[in-house]
Amino acid sequence: MRNHKIKFSQLHFLILILLVLSLFFRFVKLGGKVYWLDETATSVRISGYTWTDMDREFGGLTVYKPVKEIGIEDLQKYQRLNSHKSLIDTVKGLALEEPQQPPLYFSLVRFWAQWFGDSVAAIRSLSALISLLVFPVTYWLCLELFKSPLVGWIAVSLMAVSPFQLLYAQEARPYILWAVMTLLSTTLLVQAMRLKTKVSWGFYAATVSLGLYSHLFFGCVGVGHAISVIGTEGWRLTKTVRAYLVASILGIIVFLPWFVFTINGFSKVLSTTSWGTKKPWAFLGINSRLTLLLKSARNLSANFIDADKDQKIINLGFDNLFAYSIQALVVLIMVGLISYSIYFLWRSNRQSALFIVPLIAVPALALMIPDLILGSYRSVSRYITPSFLGVQLSVAYLLASQMTSISNSIWRQQLGRFVFAVLISGGIFSCTIISQTPGWWTKTGSYDDFHIAQIINQLPHPLVIFGGWGASTHALSLSHLLKPDVRLELVMEPNMPQIFDGFSNRLLLRPTAEIIAHLQNEQNYKFTPLYTSTKKWIGQVESEVLLWRIE
Repeated sequence: MRNHKIKFSQLHFLILILLVLSLFFRFVKLGGKVYWLDETATSVRISGYTWTDMDREFGGLTVYKPVKEIGIEDLQKYQRLNSHKSLIDTVKGLALEEPQQPPLYFSLVRFWAQWFGDSVAAIRSLSALISLLVFPVTYWLCLELFKSPLVGWIAVSLMAVSPFQLLYAQEARPYILWAVMTLLSTTLLVQAMRLKTKVSWGFYAATVSLGLYSHLFFGCVGVGHAISVIGTEGWRLTKTVRAYLVASILGIIVFLPWFVFTINGFSKVLSTTSWGTKKPWAFLGINSRLTLLLKSARNLSANFIDADKDQKIINLGFDNLFAYSIQALVVLIMVGLISYSIYFLWRSNRQSALFIVPLIAVPALALMIPDLILGSYRSVSRYITPSFLGVQLSVAYLLASQMTSISNSIWRQQLGRFVFAVLISGGIFSCTIISQTPGWWTKTGSYDDFHIAQIINQLPHPLVIFGGWGASTHALSLSHLLKPDVRLELVMEPNMPQIFDGFSNRLLLRPTAEIIAHLQNEQNYKFTPLYTSTKKWIGQVESEVLLWRIE
């Protein structure tokens, strides 16, 4: 890529402003956002307890006991560090109950909590801190791939105000660590292929192990790396290919102990991830696989612009037909820009494209193809994090090329600068909204908890009965928002609620149809709806009452 001689002072000043903004966005109101179901599972892990321990105490899936009234403090025991539990208990709990979750992130966050506390803000702050590593590693990767500081600075700018990056930088889950390891491993692979030294290949082997220990789907990144190496070497067994194979095998060998746990606990993996086998229309409300493609397009564009806390199919916050048309056009333009950036990269810089295109394609296709064939829904945005990273790199390369190449006309250079300004402005706008909102589409299953907690906390002397699937996890999530004097009752099949006396307000949260029928038909209770969750899709409105008052 031939460039004009560029003065970077203005760009450097912009980068400084964006990095300051990214710091603000990442650390503001860390404790004020809904602590959703998966995040409560992180706290259970670092506490050293297990879900089985909770079942034994409260009754449920493994040991049937009569339901009982409990307090917030009873649940919070499973969200706090315990001096009688150790890191070994954290790792053991993962191996027994969630072997699909490698222990690296959970070990780090346990050590972090020992030093800085186990509050919601403290635990999330580790992810926010890790997310800052994205910036230097992105710049380093761009130098290795493109030999262009400008591409690096533009990529860092896009990452700094990326809504997707922000959302997972504020979440107590391993996805941002996985993102950093993906970028770092790809960088060290490119460097090792350039330097061809044992030390450089050793560093790459280490990132293979660390990547796998951060997330199992790092395996898709490894497959993408294999395609990159073989494609770059012309599908010949060269010295570089042999060195890559040795480094990859060494990295995998280090991961084998946890892989054995995963294989031995495969039935547990299937049961804890069974939500992904449900039909996408069971989640999304439109009876077509086209829905999955629409959601994927919307998520792809949300890398850069995302002002849609409800994650409607195509929406930026409005509900009329004209607004939907504008929003659809925005998503269409973003998908077109991303598609063209990948095409442009492949056409103009095949060597770099051989590393970025597999990074985009392998994780996305590995999950989307089974979803389209089987009608499942595992290709959620957090599971294709490497694809989003690759997309941002390809767009950065396109913008840098258009803004500076002497082969382009003035109007194309100006268009490139205009698109860059729009993406940065859209990112800042999106991140501003996200930073001020207690819940977003990433907090599936707990999105409504903030509003539910406000209703419950205003009622005098309430008893909240949690019924149905995931009662314990929903109770844990809501316990971070409820007043200390709220009393709780957890009901899991085959138990039915016991309606205790002595409460001014007896509430039923997320009950099953069986629980409603039992209380209505056998105990003659009546119900008044207190909170209804409403989801608006194109041409369709879905409503579900989540909170009832028992009378």
